[in-house]
Amino acid sequence: MPRVFKIVPTTQKYDWGKIGLSSKVAQYAAAAKIPGFTLDEKAPYAELWMGTHPNGPSLVAGSDTTLAEYLAAHPELMGSKVVSRFRDAGAEEGNLPFLFKVLAIEKALSIQTHPDKKTAEALHNEKPNIYKGASCDSNANHKPEMALALTPFTAMCGFLPLSQIAGYLVSTLELAALIPKPITTQFLSAASSADSSSPEAKTALKDLFSALMTADEATFKARLADLVKRYEAGGATEREEGVKDLVLRLNSQFPGDIGVFCAFVLNYVKMQPGEAIFLAAGEPHAYVSGALYDPPIPEFSVLQVLVPGGQTEAHPPIEGPSIAIVTEGKGTLESAGEKLEVAEGDVVFIGAVTGVKLVAAEEGQLAIYRAFVEAS
Repeated sequence: MPRVFKIVPTTQKYDWGKIGLSSKVAQYAAAAKIPGFTLDEKAPYAELWMGTHPNGPSLVAGSDTTLAEYLAAHPELMGSKVVSRFRDAGAEEGNLPFLFKVLAIEKALSIQTHPDKKTAEALHNEKPNIYKGASCDSNANHKPEMALALTPFTAMCGFLPLSQIAGYLVSTLELAALIPKPITTQFLSAASSADSSSPEAKTALKDLFSALMTADEATFKARLADLVKRYEAGGATEREEGVKDLVLRLNSQFPGDIGVFCAFVLNYVKMQPGEAIFLAAGEPHAYVSGALYDPPIPEFSVLQVLVPGGQTEAHPPIEGPSIAIVTEGKGTLESAGEKLEVAEGDVVFIGAVTGVKLVAAEEGQLAIYRAFVEAS
């Protein structure tokens, strides 16, 4: 029984995905020759899923067997410690306790936040059909995220420093008009204090954000229209120059949406390929554009591997299973005397306690992202 083998990922089409072959998801799907995959140049290819999620289960390449079915029949590939540690996530039934994704984003995603583990368990127990966790249909996992940029990538994540938000409240009248004066006064006082992490400051930020998100619809639509008109006429202040383009972009994608005003309260992050951000539970975020890898954390890890042409990199055995995707180049994965040829778009499962050698072809670099879990 091989411990290293190819698997077939699945694609997900959502409105916010990149179109046709401009999408890394479509590029990898085409390169991997997913059975039945036919490129639609007008369709949005948003996500590539690699794992055992029932809504998009990977198959063992060359068969009709799902990865979950195969792992259930061969639990040694999961590793006994991982099966024991993640039993409540369906590990005994072959369900991996993580879902590895590639996202290709054309339009901004909705602003969201994920609960911590305690809240996730409570939500799952209360409404299991609605809150299903991060990896499979029947678990209560929380879902913190790590975003690893594959192409130039932008996101809004986490709150700006209170002093910076306060500056916008004072200078951007369209924003200030949406916040009741008592809440504004409370926030400006908290922002000017020495301890911006105090309970009072956190309460002030919570009240401000809540007031913004629940502002009267007619009012915020009118103020947003005023703001966009001013920016399009070149009337942005010096303080606003950093958010002007983001405001106009978000409004072009979601005209009249209250979320456009989040440009004034959330960090706007620009990343280059290979850079990453961590999104903790409870932290608001919205991906804006670009392609990224989305492995779950903190129980899980992701390894970026860059092997120069003609060279070899050896990875020692780890106690849990892993999934790797080739993002550039070609070469071989060697384990226990067997060789598996790989190229861009190929997705590979590596069983627990399995050492591998990654050998790049002579003509160019071999780039691989490997997501894995180990039981602590």
